[in-house]
Order: sequence, then structure tokens, then C-alpha cells
Amino acid sequence: FLSRVPPSPNSPVLMHLQHGARTRPNSFAAIAAVFAILVSVYKARPFALAVFRHRMVMKRCRGTSLVTCHAAADANAMPSYTHEAGSHPINKWGGLSNVDRRVSGGGAKQLGEFLFELAQLAPCRFVVNGLSIMESTADMRAGRAVVDISTKPNGRSVLAFASKDGKFNLKLDADAIVEVVLEESEQTGRGIVHLLDDKRRKHLTAVMEGEDGQVHFEILRGRWGNSVQLKA
Repeated sequence: FLSRVPPSPNSPVLMHLQHGARTRPNSFAAIAAVFAILVSVYKARPFALAVFRHRMVMKRCRGTSLVTCHAAADANAMPSYTHEAGSHPINKWGGLSNVDRRVSGGGAKQLGEFLFELAQLAPCRFVVNGLSIMESTADMRAGRAVVDISTKPNGRSVLAFASKDGKFNLKLDADAIVEVVLEESEQTGRGIVHLLDDKRRKHLTAVMEGEDGQVHFEILRGRWGNSVQLKA
């Protein structure tokens, strides 16, 4: 009989059960929310650190010029390089201005600059002229050419022109070469480069290979002209 009687709404037992049913889900939700906040804070550490560093840099830069501030903020940026010879971080050759290319009397160094630019534009077929003739084709684009100038005990300059993989290696008597001539071949009509001495003998001939070899020859001739006088 007593079990069939509905409990009073104000019954302490019923109120305790109802309160527990309401608060238990809310407790779980609160714990989950706190956990989510902790995870987001942990993930945001790198961003917060970057913001803190940026604010510290800007605070130190306050009162200075904008250029100075940017310089401080970019202290770890890669350095920039000019186009002057010797400023490139990988290779000291390349980057002459058009004025420097046209100056007469550059000697062995100017010859090295010319050969380096020649190698960067296109694969080339090199012909060495002497008592016998030797031919070799090399692709030294993308900075794969090595140019080095040394002095022999007798005081003459030797220019070493080689590929980085060692498959092509050529040494020239740089003091004997007085002129570089860029012209079209009478037989083929293609652009050709000659390195001449004072008796007009050919020490080296170079022909740019590939479908766009002639285009690259015109680019080279546009930079250097039809003739490069290595001796003043």
C-alpha cells in the first residue's frame, strides 16, 4: 500500500535524487570544458611565444626608424648579395655589369668571367685547337662551372676551366689570349666563340648546343659585344 502512494514533491529523498540528476551532467561538462581549455593553451604556446618576441623587438625599436625596427625583427633572415663579382656565397664568378664587360684590358680575370657566363647559358661543345684538335661537350649550367686562376713560377697566368663533377677540365694560357670573338660560322650560320692570341691563332672554340643555343648566343653577344679585348 505504501509503495503505491506517490511521494510528496517536498520529500527530502526525492529532492536529493533530482538534484543529483541535474548536477552530475553539468559536472562532466565542466570537466570537459576545462580539459579543452588546457589543450588549446598547450597548442598555442608557439604562437604566444612568437607574439611575445615580436612585442619585445618592437619595444626595443620604439623611438628608432622603421627600417631599423625591421632590421632587428629580421635579424635571422638570409643575407642578400649584390651582383658584384665575388659577392655570391657559392661562386665568386659571375655578375659583372654591362659596363665592366665592355671594358678593355681585363686580362685573365675578364676571360674567366666570360667563360663562366658562357657555361651558365647553355651546354657547349668546346674545341681545343693546336697541333691536334680535341672536342668535348659539357653542361655546366646552374653554377656547375669552376674557374680558377693561378700563377706559374715563371709569372704566367693559367686559367683552369672545369666542371664540378670533374668530367670536363681545361687549362688555358690566359696571358697568351688577347681577344674573344663572337661571330656566326660561315659553314653553319650558328654562333661561335673564338679565343685568339696576338697572332690570331685559335686557342679555344666554343659552340652553344641545344635548340635554343643560338638564342643564348645572342644573349651572350648582347652582353659582351662582338669582341672582347683582354689586353689594353
